[in-house]
Order: sequence, then C-alpha cells, then structure tokens
Amino acid sequence: DTPLRVATYNVSQYDDADGGVIRRLEAGDDGARKVAAVLQRLRPDLVLLNEFDHDAGGRAADLFQQRYLEVPQPGGGDALH
Repeated sequence: DTPLRVATYNVSQYDDADGGVIRRLEAGDDGARKVAAVLQRLRPDLVLLNEFDHDAGGRAADLFQQRYLEVPQPGGGDALH
C-alpha cells in the first residue's frame, strides 16, 4: 500500500482590497514563492490551503498553481503539478 501524504498550510494569501491577492500574485509575491517551495519539498498528494482569498473565477488559485507551484522555487524542489 502506498501512503497518502496530506498537508494543511496557513498561507496568509489574503488582502483587504478586492483583487489584491491577484495583483500580488501577478506581480511576483515572495510569500507565495516561500509557500510553493515548502510544498515542492514536502510533495503532498493532497493539500488544504487556509487563509487563501476566494475569488469567484478562481484566478488567484490558478495564478498560484501556474506561476508558483509549477515553477521550481529557490529552496524548493521540482515543479509540483
């Protein structure tokens, strides 16, 4: 049997301004890079990201996946899909 690796992470990716997280992720966010590096090292099969702003279109989550998790980060590991 292969064990299932599960992780939860309080990522503090929120902003008081509407669309603020999206703008930060588009510009390049050091905090998001650090979170991605940790997840790339841990390589969980399933992860719950807490304190991540919700937007109806899922743009912030897509940006985090495409620009941070799917790109090897300093101190991280291989891209995580």
